[in-house]
Amino acid sequence: MKNPFINRYTICILLAMFSIGRTFTQTASLHDDFAKTESANQVAVDSAMTGSSETVFGDDGTVQISAETIRLLKDATYRAAKYPSEYQLANVPSLLQKGDLPLALWTLINLYPSKEKEVRTITFMLADRGIQGSDYLNAFYTYAFTDPEIVLFPVGQAPFLQNPKRLEEKLESCKTLAVYTEKYRKIKSEEK
Repeated sequence: MKNPFINRYTICILLAMFSIGRTFTQTASLHDDFAKTESANQVAVDSAMTGSSETVFGDDGTVQISAETIRLLKDATYRAAKYPSEYQLANVPSLLQKGDLPLALWTLINLYPSKEKEVRTITFMLADRGIQGSDYLNAFYTYAFTDPEIVLFPVGQAPFLQNPKRLEEKLESCKTLAVYTEKYRKIKSEEK
């Protein structure tokens, strides 16, 4: 049975992220130095974020959006290139080799429902190499709110949630892979 608070929590985060996205989209049109602007929603984005691949949630309620997420919100061509029409397991090794861990994990999150056994095996292999459950959460928060399966980006308008059920499915896959990773790491550390 699903926890009803998870759905409410996810919706609250989603609303916050879209509000943030809208603020950044509006700010981007006003400023050339987009990554150094700060929104009215207390979202810290500073020069240290340039090139950062992590979205960070502060204890004080602030959100530091990754440079990748900002670029995805801002650049429709880049966004279109990041989301394939069909995710392929064969792409994961090349993404990892290029150092694109968040996109590799996002690919696994998307493939988990259809390729559970293969994805679980890769998840355990990655956990052996130091990947943590929080890395899956980072991938989710980097890519979920700009995913064209979930969010529609009409030209000249604010993005809007078009498929909340798909968002919940991807969040569930993310949580499952994060839990597998942490349980596996715990078992491995106890064996030593």
